Amino acid sequence: MRKYNFQIKVIVGLALAVALAVVVTNPLAVAKDAKLSESQIKAGLLVKIIQNTSWESRPGAEPIVVGVLGADPFKGALEEMVSQAKQPISVLKSDILDKLSGCNVVYVSSSMDGKDVDIFGGLLGADVLIVGESDGFAKNGGTVEFFVKNNQVKFKVNVKKYKSLKLRFSPQLLKAAGKVGK
Repeated sequence: MRKYNFQIKVIVGLALAVALAVVVTNPLAVAKDAKLSESQIKAGLLVKIIQNTSWESRPGAEPIVVGVLGADPFKGALEEMVSQAKQPISVLKSDILDKLSGCNVVYVSSSMDGKDVDIFGGLLGADVLIVGESDGFAKNGGTVEFFVKNNQVKFKVNVKKYKSLKLRFSPQLLKAAGKVGK
């Protein structure tokens, strides 16, 4: 009987691990059943990344501040996802980078493409997670890039940039990410 209970626990544990891996690595596949939009999926993925990131310089009780630079690519979905997050997260939006200088995370909208803004300069600081959705964003100095491939929202991490920051991703998050700049 004990051996049987142990086997059930192992099977249930493996099933939960597989389900988590599917959600992290293939959120769009889960979203097809739930009829979520791409902007909702990206907002949910951003919140998951935030929840799987620890900042050395951030006290745990303070809310994480997410700045959205440029036009809102989430169409209100980020605020919805943030309201369901396990930890306090607040959202600021601006077309002006200086107004987002106190943020822990800055999401750079593709509406900023071609604008003369030094997003990757020293203005944001060493412990700011810079996420974007433009092609080549991670390769050009961003920390995380969202992209769609085979009808799935995925993300890649600029490993060189990540290693220079005072923050750490969970091992599961790093495993699920594509990598550039090794």
